[in-house]
Amino acid sequence: MSDESQKAEVPLETQTALLPQRERRRGQSAIVRVSIGEGIYMSAMVRRIGRLFVLALGGTAFHVGVLNALVQGGWVGQLIGAQIIPRVGKVPLAFLGRVAALPGAAMLVVLAASGWIGTGAVALALIAYGAMILCRQVGQTAWWPLIQDNTSGGAVGVFLVRLRTVLRAIEIVVPIGVGLYLHVRPHSTGFAVPFAVGFVALSAAAYFVRRVPQAPDADAQVNLWVRIRLVLKNKPVRRFLVFAGAVKFLAGLMMPFWVVMFVEGGLPKSVIIWVATAQALGHMLGLRLWGGMVDRHGGRSTLSIALAAQAMLGSAWLAWLVIPADPMTLIAWAAGFYLLRGFFQGGLMMGRTWVALNAVPAVHQTAGFTLINLTGAICAAVGSLIGGVAFQYLLRSGAGEPNLHAGAIYLGVVQMSLLGTWWFKTRLIGFDKQVPARQLMLTVLRRILSGWARE
Repeated sequence: MSDESQKAEVPLETQTALLPQRERRRGQSAIVRVSIGEGIYMSAMVRRIGRLFVLALGGTAFHVGVLNALVQGGWVGQLIGAQIIPRVGKVPLAFLGRVAALPGAAMLVVLAASGWIGTGAVALALIAYGAMILCRQVGQTAWWPLIQDNTSGGAVGVFLVRLRTVLRAIEIVVPIGVGLYLHVRPHSTGFAVPFAVGFVALSAAAYFVRRVPQAPDADAQVNLWVRIRLVLKNKPVRRFLVFAGAVKFLAGLMMPFWVVMFVEGGLPKSVIIWVATAQALGHMLGLRLWGGMVDRHGGRSTLSIALAAQAMLGSAWLAWLVIPADPMTLIAWAAGFYLLRGFFQGGLMMGRTWVALNAVPAVHQTAGFTLINLTGAICAAVGSLIGGVAFQYLLRSGAGEPNLHAGAIYLGVVQMSLLGTWWFKTRLIGFDKQVPARQLMLTVLRRILSGWARE
């Protein structure tokens, strides 16, 4: 076995930190600042508001599926970034990718301000989103390697709690502000102001990313495809790709179409944004719990609990079949669902991040994270395209009126099918040495009961 392939088998937890502690602290602060700008940009321009914008221009569920496929397919840009990064370095690539995304963002601002509605406007919006997302993802190739550089040798969970608490707070505040604004200006021109805010925020992220310290690439002179082959020889990486790809595919089948379900159910677009902030609130409420759990026990118990709970939430979608159709009841139901989903989604993301950071060898970090991101993006994009066609067909299967019952059954069944990824989860790195979820929960229950007994 070659020296390179031997290095590829070394998990991150056995590798030494490449940056001094002071540099890592400075880098983590810079990463948080970049993330604030990116969080505002994503919340004001891309995530749910992008889907709402496409619908406001006259798009359908199919167009929403195409947009989500573009969001996921933008990870293809990381293959370009992985080729460029040895020549320019991680920080310069992260900066240039964000700057190159600004023209696409400016095009969306102009399109929204023009008030143009129709098939042509939808097509132009999708083109602008595709260009913006692709360019940003070229720069995003360096993101997880930079996080690995600036967290290696420290408590990963503590930093992720800090980072994601800020991001979830943004996902609460920004959508509420956008929702209030769109409630006053519901026409497509109302999107121009939040899009302009997103443009400024992305510019700020490009500025701050230049301040993130970077460690040298250990394999910068090795051909990308050679690096990818070496990474694929790493069994923990292969197993993570299968698990994460399956979860991403199922998410693509359902996630983009919740907003379509709400619109067809009679809720105004602005209310949807406010309700969706409940997911960010639920995510933020669980971050300290999940972060402490992965630092103390690894990713096994966190993923087990979060995955099982996420699958069980599929039954909540089936409750749509008996929920009264009045808007206030639908809003209350949606808020509760999103709150719980956000809480357990935080655990799923925290567990996946822990596994990825420990599975990818630092010696091949760029190729490793590019491969992970690209695999997940392809699976999510395929899921979004298939889901867009299937959901549109089911929704229009009624006699004139949208068939909301068929849509609810589809979303509920796909959500519950997350349990089908359970076996893949059991084969992830370090799981054979970590505390199972049932044992951890029994220990916590005993402590609670013994505390009550003493009282």
